[in-house]
Amino acid sequence: MHKFQIGVLAALAWVIGCAPAPAQDPLDRELANVEQVEIATALAGLIRERYVLRDEGENLALGLETAILDHGFDAPRTDVELTNYINGLLQGTFPDLHLGMLTPDAYADMVAMFGEPEQPGTADASAADHAAAGHGPSSSSSTAHGERAAHGAQAGQREQAGQRERAGQAALHEIAGITGVSEISRDGLNQLGYVAFDRLISSPRARSVITSVMSTFTESDRIIIDLRQCRGGDADMVRFLSSFFFAEPTHLVSTMMRDGTVSERWTTPNSLSPLLVDMPLEILISEATFSAAESLAFGLSRAGRARLLGQASGGGGHMNDFYPLPHDFGASISVGRTFDPRTGQGWQARGVEPDMVFEPGHALSGTSALITDESGRLDALAPEARPIYALLQAYTGAWYNADAVQMDTLIATDFQAQYRTEAGLVTRGRAAQLAATQAGEGVLQPLFHNRIIRDIAINNDRATARLILRETTHQLSLIRTDTGWQVSSDHYENKRSHG
Repeated sequence: MHKFQIGVLAALAWVIGCAPAPAQDPLDRELANVEQVEIATALAGLIRERYVLRDEGENLALGLETAILDHGFDAPRTDVELTNYINGLLQGTFPDLHLGMLTPDAYADMVAMFGEPEQPGTADASAADHAAAGHGPSSSSSTAHGERAAHGAQAGQREQAGQRERAGQAALHEIAGITGVSEISRDGLNQLGYVAFDRLISSPRARSVITSVMSTFTESDRIIIDLRQCRGGDADMVRFLSSFFFAEPTHLVSTMMRDGTVSERWTTPNSLSPLLVDMPLEILISEATFSAAESLAFGLSRAGRARLLGQASGGGGHMNDFYPLPHDFGASISVGRTFDPRTGQGWQARGVEPDMVFEPGHALSGTSALITDESGRLDALAPEARPIYALLQAYTGAWYNADAVQMDTLIATDFQAQYRTEAGLVTRGRAAQLAATQAGEGVLQPLFHNRIIRDIAINNDRATARLILRETTHQLSLIRTDTGWQVSSDHYENKRSHG
């Protein structure tokens, strides 16, 4: 099976988006008529020999040859101008976003990412760290020396944690195409393992990283794979990722090559598969989801293993290989058609359809809300506990969003917080809590607005509850007032230091 599955536009986008700006644009060179004709002739030959649909391949090759005869390549063009011109001719003849020419830079990037390409004429190839800011003490000038020292230490720790997290995220992206990974909980009741990709990379290091990520999800309630910005990648990684969710070898999709031979993609269960086989799996897709990312979503959905949420994907149902062209250009040629072996249907041009549609930008929040409803855990709360649950949700939201106005309505007049630091036990009063909220000491990226709400216990006009945020664990006391429940005390400690 061919291992490449990324569209031409995605290949160009990766180079533009990832490569540092050169001192002098290497695409400024102009190609004369003879060079352009040489490139177009070689590309026509490749398409005629390799394109998965023989009749369409012949039409595509004839379209390029007709442009040569009609003097379409007489005017000098830069690398980018020639690439755009040829790709316009191809897509005008037969739309296929896996088919096209790549600039020298884009082609070199694909070779660096996927390895040396198969040469024309040969046989077909076979087939985050959760450390971040938590509750910190106020920086008010009225704090005691020990509290000021604790604040300075915690501020330094938060900055160090932020630096470590940024470095870790950069490494995950470089090694495995991961743009986000966390165990998230928006409702305080369900823990969701979350991982997002912008490309699917297959390498020993990438497989090791993804195995480590999946091992952290074994006690989650569900897993979410976010492919909304994933433009493709390596089909071997599609098989590797899929294998975590089946306890037995399972036939996902098949790919038919130009000569009529068919290869099959089967899962290969691993040591984590028995732990994840029954875990509900949600996959987020969008119009930007393309190629190998679509194949991952399509295969898991058609095998009955995943639910798809978002918008219809980009429609790259062909599998492609990259080939060299004269003057350092490259070509992406569709060499196979991937389809569901049970129905014969694929997703070329029309895209993979979601099981549930969400507006762009709302698939994650919508999925989280859907899971809250489906889990029944909110409905299972005792009626008298629900106002306290709502209060704790608001308390968490006020802290993460630096909403001191909201916080003012949630804490009692005699509110007191106590927290453990290396300097000892530090106390913060109501004014200091509001100042810390206003200062944004709890502000994090929205993805990490985690909370777990546990152990709500009510005794007349008093109540207790346990609240776990991203970095801190809180034991709360609450009091019932004329206006409703309020938080009267918050005793918390750092998870990293205290388990």
